[in-house]
Amino acid sequence: MGTDRLFLAPSLVTGYLLADDVTAPEVRTEASSWINTAVNAGAAVAAVMVGFAMDAMDAMEPRLGFIIGAAVSFILLVAATVPILRNSKSAPIEDQLQSA
Repeated sequence: MGTDRLFLAPSLVTGYLLADDVTAPEVRTEASSWINTAVNAGAAVAAVMVGFAMDAMDAMEPRLGFIIGAAVSFILLVAATVPILRNSKSAPIEDQLQSA
């Protein structure tokens, strides 16, 4: 139940740093605001979806909501990771040894 904190903080920091790197200085505040909006919207939609799923299954077990949330998170993680791994180009071993 507490493992969400291990992933949320690094994700937010990475998002803010990435937004600072890819935006012009005059729009950095707006970029950070969009990151906040995306996180809050995602949390709100997730709460609604898990609530609907719990009601539809007439679940008496409250832990089922956490299981559903973990399963959806895992599916999204895989969906985001696969394209990144497909597009990544590994450097030849000689380049890796020279940079070490």
